[in-house]
Amino acid sequence: MRSLRQTRHCPLEPGGDRLDVMRRSVARRPRRLFVATVGCVALVLTVAACSQGRVDPQEYDPYTVAQRADAAAAAEAALSRAAGGVVLTTETTDVCSPGQRNWWVQDLSAWTCSRSSRWLVAAASGDPGEAIAGYRAHLTDAGCTVDESSYGMVERYWADWGVAGMYENGDPYTVDDLPSASAMCDNQSVGIAFRTPAAVRAPAPELSSTLVIEYDAFELEAVTGAGIPFVVVLRTSRGYHSVDWTGEISGKDEDDAESDFPPGWCACYSGSDCDCPGG
Repeated sequence: MRSLRQTRHCPLEPGGDRLDVMRRSVARRPRRLFVATVGCVALVLTVAACSQGRVDPQEYDPYTVAQRADAAAAAEAALSRAAGGVVLTTETTDVCSPGQRNWWVQDLSAWTCSRSSRWLVAAASGDPGEAIAGYRAHLTDAGCTVDESSYGMVERYWADWGVAGMYENGDPYTVDDLPSASAMCDNQSVGIAFRTPAAVRAPAPELSSTLVIEYDAFELEAVTGAGIPFVVVLRTSRGYHSVDWTGEISGKDEDDAESDFPPGWCACYSGSDCDCPGG
């Protein structure tokens, strides 16, 4: 009754009554609240983005450079052990990504850097079933530990649908439909996938917010032009650097900053500009 009395002096429109006026008044309030909420969220996100931008990623700090070199060496060792054939082409993506701090996301780090590498290896057989079985044997002989769950799934799916070339309902099934497998090589996880060259993609990293340290793409034209029916895709990925919201590098202490690198120490990476002595 109180709300009805409050609408007593509201002007009436032709064909309306006081209750209709009250309903329209109430219906308009959420719109104002929604607009105000959107404005507040936009302001918070803007402040968060500005705060984030003031944190230095320190991607070329000597300690960071050393960690990046360790990640590159670990990837090289693991992929070399896992490669069971001719390496056709390689890809390296080294990026630093900003963290988020807002109402919904509270990342622990202002910046994180990671390095991923992919190698395309020629399959030892033109028959996918034989290549899958042969690659398991190679990984075991090379000293890698095959993940039985994921690799067993690849073998089972090919036996169930790949040999026939279709699902039970008649939909086609090819080597590109197989799931990925993995193995541990040199204490690093290596992803393993069997794909046709046409299904391999080499997308460039997003440049809007990501800091690209290095990007060397696959040379897929040579692979697709060689008439190879399918390849083995090997992949590793490793995070090697992070900066907290106070600007401190995680894992770095004073000894790391002072003793490991002589003055003027620097390193160059393929595909990037270099101002080191001797370039």
